[in-house]
Amino acid sequence: MIKIRAIEKQDISRIAEIHVYGRRIAYKGFMPHKFLFGESTVAKAIERFTEDNHEGYVFEEGGIIKGFATIEKWPEDERKNTLRLHKIFIEPAFQGQGIGKALIKQVEKTAAEFNYEFISMWVFDDNHDARTFYEKMGYYQDGVSRFSERNGVAFSSYTKAVVK
Repeated sequence: MIKIRAIEKQDISRIAEIHVYGRRIAYKGFMPHKFLFGESTVAKAIERFTEDNHEGYVFEEGGIIKGFATIEKWPEDERKNTLRLHKIFIEPAFQGQGIGKALIKQVEKTAAEFNYEFISMWVFDDNHDARTFYEKMGYYQDGVSRFSERNGVAFSSYTKAVVK
């Protein structure tokens, strides 16, 4: 049975695991190995997810969490009435099965229910698979970009108007 449901406290260790291993695969080649394989650990991710009290959803099938998405209100001083898709990761073994699409649709439904006008996210410029996925889902690069001096990578904002 497939369920998309709100993240619960007992899900944190699993979503931390998906997050760490998912980004090691997705970001390999453009993020420093020191970050991916040294600084990015499951223990640190559990700590961050616990402290930050992330809101969002898990995709669960047969009692196995296969992916997750976290959301938050974008700071008003940057963007008014925008829901931020903060993180979305699918366990690499389950990618290509429509899980990301289902999670995005849930985030879009939530945004519409809470009367947000837009959904936006940051995407690494070198993460071509993610950019292609978001573009297929109707998101567009909105012209806002940043550069991380710490990791030496550029990232851009992708946005979609919320359909009510």
